[in-house]
Amino acid sequence: MEENWDDPEDHIIKYAVPADLKEPNYYVLSSYYDLQWMQGVYGSPAKRAPDTHVWETEIGSSWTVSDIINDKINISLTLDPNARFSNGDYVLPSDVEYSYKLHMTPAVGSGSYGTYTYWFASNDSISVVGPDVAGGELLFELTGVFNLAESLLYNPLIQKTTVEAAISAHGYDIFNEVPLDPGSNVGDALVMSCGPMMLADYDPVLSVAHCVPNPYWHGTPLVLEDFYLTYISGKDSAVASLIAGEIDIMDAQYFPDLSDFEGVASIEGVLVKDPSHQEMSINMKHPVMGTGELTPVGTAEAVKFIRQAISHATPRDIIVDEILNGLGAPATTSVPDSVVGYDATLEPYTYDLDVARSLVEDAGFQIIFEIPTEVGVTGLVFLSFLGLAAMLAFKKYKN
Repeated sequence: MEENWDDPEDHIIKYAVPADLKEPNYYVLSSYYDLQWMQGVYGSPAKRAPDTHVWETEIGSSWTVSDIINDKINISLTLDPNARFSNGDYVLPSDVEYSYKLHMTPAVGSGSYGTYTYWFASNDSISVVGPDVAGGELLFELTGVFNLAESLLYNPLIQKTTVEAAISAHGYDIFNEVPLDPGSNVGDALVMSCGPMMLADYDPVLSVAHCVPNPYWHGTPLVLEDFYLTYISGKDSAVASLIAGEIDIMDAQYFPDLSDFEGVASIEGVLVKDPSHQEMSINMKHPVMGTGELTPVGTAEAVKFIRQAISHATPRDIIVDEILNGLGAPATTSVPDSVVGYDATLEPYTYDLDVARSLVEDAGFQIIFEIPTEVGVTGLVFLSFLGLAAMLAFKKYKN
């Protein structure tokens, strides 16, 4: 994240979040807010590109996903021979292997424990192939076929020698200790960077994390010189700090509004698209709306008419205009129009109750009530179709 940012005035960014920082390393991470500094500090074999969101190498130089063999797949990973930690040591295959195995160690308490123990049968499922040198290789043997296998390569890395020594001397309690504190046993072991930035200071009392560029970063040189993540309580305080120039960014989770900055000459509001979307889900095992076995026609083809009827009976434009105050768009897929790769050629289903009626009849049902020609958000008639289909199916089943 931070490696893609800059403030051209002073190359310093101060970012405010509405919750205190309390999770000192990635292995005990559960908070979105602590992740804001961690994702710049920890290097990972692969990360999503900031512009296209496709998976690309970071600490790795390449990877391949095998063909399916015995209902399983493998991932072969080759490291970038130039990748280094912030102490100057090269990233080795054993560092990657150990980083994954720590997640699968119950005493660590990692939030990723369930994911990794599901996809990897044991610690032996992740192994170094060949010599343990910079630019070396690893093999990941999965327990099955995973269509999102590349996502398993997003795992922030630690240096085996420093962490293993700290655990040996002080036990697994180090995962709950404050990093960089002279009085702690962990030091910088659990936050040793191989990413673009490194943790320079961490204040758990004031909830401030200060990051600077990793001097051994092998990627594109950073322009940003300092990144501060700091806790500010409440939206009003964050807004005041932003207006005063004490911070550069306030997190979206404060839920600011344009009216918060009304009349402030130095701030101009710009509306941007949100990648969220609303889904209408259907139980595909339902005998009427899913399998079609209890439609009068009784086929899988017939049930498609029911689902299409629901789509044509959903007034998307009215929902956008009356519920979202115009701040939305009629949906076509579960991929919103603000997401990279959205297919702009797709057209939403038209709101047409005559078409909906015809489709329900094509499935073998008879419409036994008049459909209103106009509808607002208080009378969404697609619910009537759902109720009708379920009622008739129940009647058929009882008969």
